Amino acid sequence: MVSISIVICTFNRCNLLFETLESIEKNGINKLCQVIVINNNSKDSTKDVKINFPWVDYHEEYNQGLSYARNKGYCVARGDVILYIDDDVDVDKNILNYTLSGFSSEAVGAVGGKVLPFNHNSIPDWIPVNRQYLVSVFDIGDKIMETKKLMGANFAIRKKILHDIGGFDVGLGRSGGNLMGGEEIDVIEKIKNKKYKIIYNPKSIVYHKINSKLNIDYIRNYSFELGKSERIMDSRKFLKKIFKFYYIKYFTPFINIKCRVFSSSKSANTAIEINNFYMRGYIYGERE
Repeated sequence: MVSISIVICTFNRCNLLFETLESIEKNGINKLCQVIVINNNSKDSTKDVKINFPWVDYHEEYNQGLSYARNKGYCVARGDVILYIDDDVDVDKNILNYTLSGFSSEAVGAVGGKVLPFNHNSIPDWIPVNRQYLVSVFDIGDKIMETKKLMGANFAIRKKILHDIGGFDVGLGRSGGNLMGGEEIDVIEKIKNKKYKIIYNPKSIVYHKINSKLNIDYIRNYSFELGKSERIMDSRKFLKKIFKFYYIKYFTPFINIKCRVFSSSKSANTAIEINNFYMRGYIYGERE
């Protein structure tokens, strides 16, 4: 039988972390699997997790960065599968069953599910539906399917595969307060390159507390940092980087015209800002 460990990486968000652990405890999940918390140099009261939740397997990672923390997580995990969730989610009571069911075949390397707004909060109409991932919402339908993408707030990987691919690239991902990303995309690409399947199960659900992200400044910053991150990833593939560089530089204005014509005025304005900030991050790596 496949075993599973939950890994939660955290940095200076003890109140949200404790709410996540309360959700896990309320649903009895802590009695079913190892729950690991990786404290990545928090200066708040995160260490109190050992007092408030004695069932937590608590560890510290002193190298700053989410990728370092995630790597520490899988190294100390006892499970065959590592389920990564964010430190600001509530978990559905059946998340373990639906996640593990996706690993019934050895051909499956990763499984993920929905990341929905906490308390069923609505997403503002000025955020384009196809860009809701920028505020950490992920819902691609209600059918189990093979997919090319998952979201880091709710995704599981076989520990052996993580070991074989060298874990998460520490040159990518958030570090401290910055919004760099790309480490999840990079891992998924490596899993696919090893010919494993990526499975989406819509019944595997977490509820994300995203209110602090529902503003244009956050979306601009994340779009910019995403552009920087993807340029780093593409630098390993010279021809792809050259093609994408010129495509983004010269076709973004045309894409913005399309956004203006085919989208509502509110979401069109946001889509154009997203495109422009992503372009600046990818091409220049600095703000204008």
